Amino acid sequence: MDASNRARSMGAARAPAAGGQSPNRRRRRLAGCLCGAPLALLCAAARAQECGQVLGVGKRSQFTRVVSAEQVEQAAARQYLQLKQQASTKNALASTSHPQLVRLRAIGERIVPI
Repeated sequence: MDASNRARSMGAARAPAAGGQSPNRRRRRLAGCLCGAPLALLCAAARAQECGQVLGVGKRSQFTRVVSAEQVEQAAARQYLQLKQQASTKNALASTSHPQLVRLRAIGERIVPI
């Protein structure tokens, strides 16, 4: 029995693919990031709104005169749809019934009561 067969029989793990991670792990990470990013943005926006109200932030940015909030929201929506489409073509999105996605959405609803 040579060394490679001996290592397999002893339960040695396979070496990861180039880049240090298996393709499945990378896909899961990407799907988690894509699913978690909107949740993180919602949390950050809610926190920023609370802080602004509590601290009484007054002076508005000069950029609000250059670009309207509607234009910023529309551009963000377009970019988000483009990102989702790119991820979809790479099969990097979880299905709507995927257990991890269902769990993440439930956590998000508990954290961000809208």
